[in-house]
Amino acid sequence: MKLNNIQLDALKELGNIGAGHAATALSQLIKREIHIQVPVSCVVKKEQIISSFPSKADFIAVEFMILGEITGKNLFFIEMQEGFRLVDRIMGRADSPTAELNDTVISTLQEVGNILTANYLGSMGDMLNLLMIPSVPSLYSGKTDEIIRNSIEKDPQSSEEILIIKTNLVDAKMEFNPFFMLVPFENGMNMIFNKLGLV
Repeated sequence: MKLNNIQLDALKELGNIGAGHAATALSQLIKREIHIQVPVSCVVKKEQIISSFPSKADFIAVEFMILGEITGKNLFFIEMQEGFRLVDRIMGRADSPTAELNDTVISTLQEVGNILTANYLGSMGDMLNLLMIPSVPSLYSGKTDEIIRNSIEKDPQSSEEILIIKTNLVDAKMEFNPFFMLVPFENGMNMIFNKLGLV
């Protein structure tokens, strides 16, 4: 599947709308300005998805199944050390910074992911006039290739060609740079294209 410039621009705008609402929610959580970067939208073959998003750092990813009229997955990624700093800021623990992935970090980041993803998917659903509801979250940790392999590549519902909309959020003080990865399954991809008039 090849996307033309009009289709790519429409998908980027969809990512912008979702990320804008998520950025507002994160800004309210940490009481600091959050910016969004221009989204990246692409279609990659299933076996190429890992090489498309390499990283050397360890990440935490909060995964949500997308329920409703569109099916797929949404993942909220944050680099592990940034995740620790985000949890410390939310909990006001500047004097005793987090140094390891523990139950507090996991539950806090799952709740953060839940709040941001609800805003992210909700605003996209409003634009598309489609129901997009996040499931109960799951959490992965490790290199991005390990996370993507376990979350997406091994999932039998993933199609052979995968649409990805990736959007970064940037903290004004550059302490946090999380990103969303929206991965609709094949029927979800078709519904998005239909609603945007891209077919």
